[in-house]
Parts: sequence; structure tokens; C-alpha cells
Amino acid sequence: MDLNMGPFYCRQFGVNQSTGKYILQLDADDSLRHQNVLQDLLTLTNDSPDIIHFWHQGVKINENIIENISAWGNLNVKTANNSNMLRLLVQGQIHWLIHGKLIKRDTFVKAIHLLNDSRHLIYGDDEVLCIAIFSVASYYKGTAYVGYNFTQKEESVTGSKYSNKNNIIKVIEDYFSARDLTQRFLTERLFTIRNSITQDQEINLDNLIKFNDTFAITKVCKMYEERGIQTQSSKCDLYK
Repeated sequence: MDLNMGPFYCRQFGVNQSTGKYILQLDADDSLRHQNVLQDLLTLTNDSPDIIHFWHQGVKINENIIENISAWGNLNVKTANNSNMLRLLVQGQIHWLIHGKLIKRDTFVKAIHLLNDSRHLIYGDDEVLCIAIFSVASYYKGTAYVGYNFTQKEESVTGSKYSNKNNIIKVIEDYFSARDLTQRFLTERLFTIRNSITQDQEINLDNLIKFNDTFAITKVCKMYEERGIQTQSSKCDLYK
């Protein structure tokens, strides 16, 4: 296994190697709120949901002291099924982070096999995996249980994505990868909704232009052109 393949590949590899009935993603700098979290969540599996979505607690760690910041989770959706759960996810009524979700292994594996993709994806992997999982799941259950510490710090991968030109280029490339992968699982209507909500790529191009790297900007503009995305056409015309 190549540990430099990024979280998208590593998450899939880990799930394929697992043997349990349910999977919970836990990043290296995050933690569960207490030692009984898994036991508490498993009491909610009597009706065999594909996904149990519980709440995050955002935290900052300063000199080993944990400071609670804000909590977020499943919003107002308590249950959903295969007729509406993917739509609720795309519309943002269900949070798209892969963390904070106890996922049935069989469902996760099925989604991975449909993805069948091992690209080096750092940004957007949560969205891609969630959309794939929700597209094959039958039953979603949301709970207000707060069980996950999500550590927020400036030096994280997400926090540093605009810090230099190479990071910005990677963000943009991963945006297009995520766009292409999610299109496999969405109807035209849901794909349009998804794209109207995901606007980070426009900010990213503005950040890249500041570096005045004509080659990099031309490469990115070609990605927009190949996919028929018109929102950046006026900016890209300057580099043709």
C-alpha cells in the first residue's frame, strides 16, 4: 500500500481490508468524545440502518487543553430512504463529511466497487465517498448524539490549501476529479444542484491568477472548457 496516495485511496483500502459489520472513519488528529461512543451508537443498529449519522464537536487543542468551538451534524433529518437520501445530501440537508457516520461495511464496499477509482485525491474525497455511499444505501438514520471530536488547526491539510501555488493547483485539479466522479451517481438535476452549491473552484482560480503563471492558468482553463463550464470564461479568455 502506498501511504502517499492520499485519503481517498487510503479510506477505500482500509474498508476493503476491514471485517466488521460497521465502519467508522477516524482521522489521525481527531478522536471520539469518550470510550463508550461506539457502544452507544451500536444500540441504534437494531433496525439495521446503512448509515447512522451523529454529531461532530469542533475542538481546538491548546497546550493539551481541549476547547469546544461548535457542534454540527445531521441537521433536521432523522430518517431517510433510497427515494430521498441522496437528494437530501446533495442539497445540504444532510452534512457531506464522511466523519461522524457509522456506515454498514457491505454498503461501503459496494460503493467503493462502483467507484473503482484509485486516483490521488486529497480535497473532495468526503463528498465523493458520501455520494457514492448514499447512492447505494437504503436507510439513513440521524441522531443528535455528539460523539466525534473534529480537531481544527491552521496547519491542517484543509487549512493550508491556499498557502501556495501548488496547493491551489491541487485543489482545482481535485475539484474537477470530484466533479467527474460524483457525476457517475447523480441525475442531471442533482448534478446541476451540486455544481451550483460548489463554488470554491471560482475562488481558487482567482487565487491562482495572482501568481501570474500563464502555463498553470491555461491548463486549468482547459479543464473548464473540456467540461463546458462557462463561469470562468471571461477570465480564461485573457490567457488564450
